[in-house]
Amino acid sequence: MLVVIVINKECINKLFMPKIFNKNIAYEDLIITVGLVIRSVLTFSHNYWFDEKVTLNIANFPLNKLLHMAALDNHPPLYYLYLKLFSPLLLDAYLLRFSSVLLGTLSLWVTYKFFSLVTNKKGALIGLTFMALSPLQIYYSTEIRMYPLLVLLGLCALWALMGFINSGKIKYAWIYMLFAVLAMYTHYYGVLLVAGVLAYTLLTDKIKFSKILIFSVFAILLFLPWFIYTINFPKPGCWCFPPNLGVPTIFGSFTVGLMGHFDIFDAITKDRIPIYFKAIYYLNVGYFFILYLISIIKNVKIKSIKLQIILWLPIAIMTIASIKLQLLSIRSFIIFSPLYYLAISDFLKDIKNKQILFVSFGAILLLSVAILNAVYAWDL
Repeated sequence: MLVVIVINKECINKLFMPKIFNKNIAYEDLIITVGLVIRSVLTFSHNYWFDEKVTLNIANFPLNKLLHMAALDNHPPLYYLYLKLFSPLLLDAYLLRFSSVLLGTLSLWVTYKFFSLVTNKKGALIGLTFMALSPLQIYYSTEIRMYPLLVLLGLCALWALMGFINSGKIKYAWIYMLFAVLAMYTHYYGVLLVAGVLAYTLLTDKIKFSKILIFSVFAILLFLPWFIYTINFPKPGCWCFPPNLGVPTIFGSFTVGLMGHFDIFDAITKDRIPIYFKAIYYLNVGYFFILYLISIIKNVKIKSIKLQIILWLPIAIMTIASIKLQLLSIRSFIIFSPLYYLAISDFLKDIKNKQILFVSFGAILLLSVAILNAVYAWDL
């Protein structure tokens, strides 16, 4: 049974915190700490599996061989180079997972900074909570794969973009370009992030669009040498789906994750999965997607809603591309998942009084799935 107790900050401080520390306690720090603890504990809760073994094998090669193997893989080389920073741990896969815990925790900090530029403090805290408790973010923050690095770099690029939009300071455009390049060298879906940023800037600030266009072009030019090098190598098959299956599953993954050992297809087909788990799974997906749709309908002029073009343009591009080739990688859309949480949190921050039950119900469902995910789903 899941018990949720709501206590305001003043009560917590009086009960548990010495008075001298009260002024130093910040909600964002508490949420990030909870996220760190969850990720740290769950690094040992699921088996070391095939994709991690391939990743670790590539990272162990000398530099020239590593670049060659990355060119044969479906991902650019930056994450493999990142793993080399932890070379003393390369022989212990479970300890090496803490390199992903580090990335996932840093992502929480950048999430709060980015969300704070778009919405108010309350909305930023709600969105940060979604990121901290998201089974999708938690799972890939406890696995030796490039996705937590991709999320971190994508968030840094979006934070810098909003810094430039809000202030007009050119240093933020340079920072955006740097993280856009690094994102593309981590995963090819980084190119889609750049496309989404261009569309968003054109839609919202035509004056600043010309500068973002220039910096985006430079970023792509810096990525071009790797693209030219790798395009001539054959690639293994992609864990991809046709759009009619892939697009709904993308939004399911944002809410409940479970991409490593369990997904929406398993929830339909596997008899051994408990019925109550399936029920909570679908309630959670449906409830939060409804919230997402409401947030778009009711807040058309809000900045966080316009940012959703950075999510929907890549979905449209990959849907069209997948008519000929299966390129719609569900897990790769993790880079855009913070935008989903941002839209919902920007809507929830304005719900008051009688609607508090609406918010509490959503929080209970989110926590239920997070707990069930950790307990049951790592090795389903």
